[in-house]
Amino acid sequence: MFPYNHRFQLHNERYLTLLFAILTFAMIASIPVSELSAKDSFQSEVVPFLKKHCIECHTEGSAEGGLDLDRFSSKEDALNASKTWLRVWDAVESGAMPPSTEPRPSLEETRSVIDWIESDFLTTLSTRGSQMVPASIRRLNRQEYNNTIRDLMGVSEDLAKDFPSDEISFGYDNIGSALSISPVHIEKYLLAAERASSLAIMVPSVGDRPPVELIGLTTYPLAEDGSVTFDHHLAPGRYMVDFSLVRVGVAETVPPPTVHVSFGKDYRNIDAVRVQDETLVYRFWIDAAAGDKLVTVRLSAKQSTLLNMDSKKEVTSNVSGDQRYGGNRGLHVDSMVVRGPVTFTSELTDEQLPEGHRRILNIQPEFGDESRLDCGRKVLARFAELAYRRPVVSEDIAPAFSLFEMAWKRGESYERAIQVATT
Repeated sequence: MFPYNHRFQLHNERYLTLLFAILTFAMIASIPVSELSAKDSFQSEVVPFLKKHCIECHTEGSAEGGLDLDRFSSKEDALNASKTWLRVWDAVESGAMPPSTEPRPSLEETRSVIDWIESDFLTTLSTRGSQMVPASIRRLNRQEYNNTIRDLMGVSEDLAKDFPSDEISFGYDNIGSALSISPVHIEKYLLAAERASSLAIMVPSVGDRPPVELIGLTTYPLAEDGSVTFDHHLAPGRYMVDFSLVRVGVAETVPPPTVHVSFGKDYRNIDAVRVQDETLVYRFWIDAAAGDKLVTVRLSAKQSTLLNMDSKKEVTSNVSGDQRYGGNRGLHVDSMVVRGPVTFTSELTDEQLPEGHRRILNIQPEFGDESRLDCGRKVLARFAELAYRRPVVSEDIAPAFSLFEMAWKRGESYERAIQVATT
């Protein structure tokens, strides 16, 4: 979730439309103005609109927002104030003006003013070689940021309260040229994003549940093409697992292997989170289903030779003095400690889950890596469509999905991986 979000995109899509019109009319600058506009639509369409809907608040001496519109009696007057008419176009096209407390113009009236600005006004300026004011790509102001996060993630907290104050320009706090981004903004955006994700998505926690060792003092050699199995007697639920392998006689330059661990129906392929001397530490969340009583550990498929024995290294003991491995070089399943069970979030009622959790995690995965990755991709695609307000392609969600995949391979829960990807 980034500060340039769906409201920002809508605003700038309007500017892109205007920019396209400017470029188009620049290409036909050689056509005489008289041929492009047979009548003076400024007098027939725009002036009546201004008198009816604008002059009361935007007149000389008491012009709200510094916008004086009663000084334009002819098209020539208007053409000498390009900044003013870009502001008028933005306010009328977006529906911000006239304000909701005043009578609304008809669609035909609004369209006539927008058409005059986008066609007659811009065409004439292009033939004159006028220097147009560039449209600014802007950030959201603080109120817009809060509104965007609320609509997208269901979080109502004032996340932007610590942002730097928005600069006021022409009486407004949403003028693009005034909404610059500083290093402080970037820092605050990151903090706000983390806060928003933590409020929106509920992640599992083992709390004070005691650890249970599944192996005890037994160790199991893990052959490169073999597996280790042992029983468990865990109740159905979700568990956090701390699992360790010990490398004996394996060169320290060999990277820790990706390990496949299954508790029956559920399985994960995980990367080590820490290397401590000869010990490789893995931490991950996994589900134990009813009727499952067997743990299986093996090296994940499609890995290069991992054991790469170091014949020059003494292997009579490891750094802790443990003699259990002797000269049996290779990998050894050393310990597996679980804490849980934790109730599945899919089993909680809507009242027990944050509004954002229900909005974002609209589908729940089955067991296994493939289901989690597939659901993660779908959840992020839907999230991106809501944020961008348009259909998305795979390239649009690739950065967020790579974060999700990285967190998942590091052992995080499905919910936490989504949380990381939407931050």
